Amino acid sequence: MQRAIQQFNEFLTGSIDDVVIEMYDKAKEKLKNDPDHYITMLDQIIKIYKNTSILDLFISMSRIHDIITKKVKEDILFEEEIFTRFDIFSRLLKESTLNYKDKLKVFEYFMEKVLNRLSTDHMNIAINEDLVKKSNIDEVDFLNFLKHEPVKEEKNERDKEYIELLNKYNITTEKAKIIIGCFSIKSHFLNKRNSFNETDLKITLMAFEVLNISQSLIVKVQGTLIKELQERSKEEKSREPVKVKKEQKKKLSQKEYNHKFHRVLEKYDIQQQTVIKPLVLDEIVELISLLYELNVDEKEIIKCIQTINKYDLAAYKNPIAEFNDYYEKMMLCSKDPNIRESQQNIKDYLQEIFIPSDNSSYLFWKQAIAEEMKQAHVTLKENYQYELEKAKEKIKC
Repeated sequence: MQRAIQQFNEFLTGSIDDVVIEMYDKAKEKLKNDPDHYITMLDQIIKIYKNTSILDLFISMSRIHDIITKKVKEDILFEEEIFTRFDIFSRLLKESTLNYKDKLKVFEYFMEKVLNRLSTDHMNIAINEDLVKKSNIDEVDFLNFLKHEPVKEEKNERDKEYIELLNKYNITTEKAKIIIGCFSIKSHFLNKRNSFNETDLKITLMAFEVLNISQSLIVKVQGTLIKELQERSKEEKSREPVKVKKEQKKKLSQKEYNHKFHRVLEKYDIQQQTVIKPLVLDEIVELISLLYELNVDEKEIIKCIQTINKYDLAAYKNPIAEFNDYYEKMMLCSKDPNIRESQQNIKDYLQEIFIPSDNSSYLFWKQAIAEEMKQAHVTLKENYQYELEKAKEKIKC
């Protein structure tokens, strides 16, 4: 299994053990006068906790564990093999210590395992005639949508209409709703993992809603997928021929050149491609402006920024000062849901931090801001446009 799957499986196993211990400890007290309680413990626990949330959690976690670690059993009955508790699965995924890219890997792996247990027969059972008739849609077209990838772009609006219908319409059984959501994710995401477009993304996110995936996980997954779309778009644009506009650049005297080159070397070793000292954002912009003035190619300048980000040196001792410095760049990147969430969280923390309180409270919120900035930098360091534009403004290109 992949590292991410292995880590989640270890977390899941520990969580199951914790729930078993909790149920066992409570059951022991109730069964202490039963001479055969050790023999009947499991049966008694199930009876004691029948129709309770903790037994529901235990059964759901056990099912998740079985789906991840075991092969599909051919003789499992239809009603038993359909996994419906995606709300619990997403909650466990959220509580795990995995980063969001790894959470997405676990989600994809789990969905593939779930879909291995489903067939088109299940889909046909899930689509009841009442849904088709009352919705005034074409049954064959609807089934094709659920079972196959969309072929024509002009059907994008129809696809969105179908998913919205599934999200709003009260399907007869929860299992039917789950089956439809799973097949939608298969068609519009898993089968198009490296080629999904914005429409597929919208359909996938609506299918997440159908499966009762937690909102916080949906936001994080959305951020990861939007970033993948943006990166793919950049790669496609980079393959297009670019018309280079000739610019008149100021010619430096040898003395000026040497002076600026020396200033660069105070911060960055060009030959070794290493950072000399930690750099705050203003110093990074100043370094880039000097490189522009020295007529360094922009591709090399971007490599310099990547190197600075790779070293990830702690230039800021105060996370509040760091947030102030990066606020403008965060605003420019605020279309990304991860950045938007970090911004809002930090604003909330700042309100708390300036309420008169003890020193430990101040340190707690300060550390919380530091953690949010660390998370935000995962996205921020992939975007160089802010630094490049600010550097050009500095030298008035």
